[in-house]
Amino acid sequence: MKNKFLVAAVLGSMVFGAVAALPPGAVAVVNGEPISKSVLDFLMSQAPSGYLKNSKNAEEVRSHVKEQLIRASVIVQEARKHGFQNRSDVKIAQNLAEQDVIVRAFVKDYMDSHKPTESQLRESYGKMKANMNGKEIHLHHILLSTEKEAKMVSAKLAKGAKFEDLAKRYSKDTVSKPKGGDLGWSSPAVYVKPFADSAESLKDGMTSVPVKTQFGWHIIRRDSSRDAKVPEFDAVKSQLEQMFIQEELQKYVESLRKSAKVDE
Repeated sequence: MKNKFLVAAVLGSMVFGAVAALPPGAVAVVNGEPISKSVLDFLMSQAPSGYLKNSKNAEEVRSHVKEQLIRASVIVQEARKHGFQNRSDVKIAQNLAEQDVIVRAFVKDYMDSHKPTESQLRESYGKMKANMNGKEIHLHHILLSTEKEAKMVSAKLAKGAKFEDLAKRYSKDTVSKPKGGDLGWSSPAVYVKPFADSAESLKDGMTSVPVKTQFGWHIIRRDSSRDAKVPEFDAVKSQLEQMFIQEELQKYVESLRKSAKVDE
């Protein structure tokens, strides 16, 4: 009996030792390379809002995401053995990906720190009412980072894929993504000009070719239209805020471009 207790104690210490072997801040170690908890937490934060409120869903998603990180680590390690990290196309893609991440972080920080005042929003509201052409349109859209991605999604739509499914899978717009890209009813005046121009040029039921704005590439579906009623200020306040910030950002980027020394 004493020996049984001894064996159990040894096994228990081995199990405990295996768990404790994870370095601080790691959720797994793959062939000696740790996977950071902060990376897993970041990916979890990108999940659609509301989906993770259910603790069972959260646990399942976290387990799945961790497994995907482990598999990605295994693939990367194998690729390194074959020198993929030294390939010119891989280096170019890495540089572009890094640039995209930095740009997105910069844009988010700018938008968060340049909120309009109430008086500025009221002024924008007055301009919006003056520019309303008597129509409201119901739109869906999919926001992509690159023209290549936009063309890929357009091709899937042309082959019969459902717009809402593609929006939930590929769209970078975290607000409309969970709703299949649904933007609801609005006057074209609340959108940035390239987006609004494309939406107005469509007939009800039509889908646009990829449209470029300062936020990326959009695929727009115009669902229907109706005679517009001038919305109350509070009903469009959030849209006005987004439009104001977008316009300010565009002006800022243009000023940076003009002041930059560019040799071609």
